[in-house]
Amino acid sequence: MAGEPTTAGANKMLDALTGRATQTSQTTYLALLSGVTDGDAGTVTELAAGNGYARQTCAWDAPTGDPSSTDNTSLITFGAFTTDFAQVTHLGLYDASTAGSLLAFWTVDTPKDPANGDSITVAAGALVMTAD
Repeated sequence: MAGEPTTAGANKMLDALTGRATQTSQTTYLALLSGVTDGDAGTVTELAAGNGYARQTCAWDAPTGDPSSTDNTSLITFGAFTTDFAQVTHLGLYDASTAGSLLAFWTVDTPKDPANGDSITVAAGALVMTAD
């Protein structure tokens, strides 16, 4: 599934490309979202932390190809949940484990309704980001 950069993500990319600001290696975190009103502006609804839900670290392959693309390097697991959650319709990439900036988001192929005892997994290579 192809990700869409937000304004915050695009700004970081342009800062790095132009040398205006130094970008250092950072840990990124994947979040489960139950709604996206305006992903570009970061107007999203994330599942409430707790009850088995927390953002998960997300590592990336080195970009390759033309256009350049990267994808997540390993399986990412959320849960097991200890309550029922709202339907997950999107995934969001953040620069912090809580709060932080939304850098990119993906619309899931099949929305999921996580119930008590469920887990949600994202396969290695399922999250793709491309720059042309």
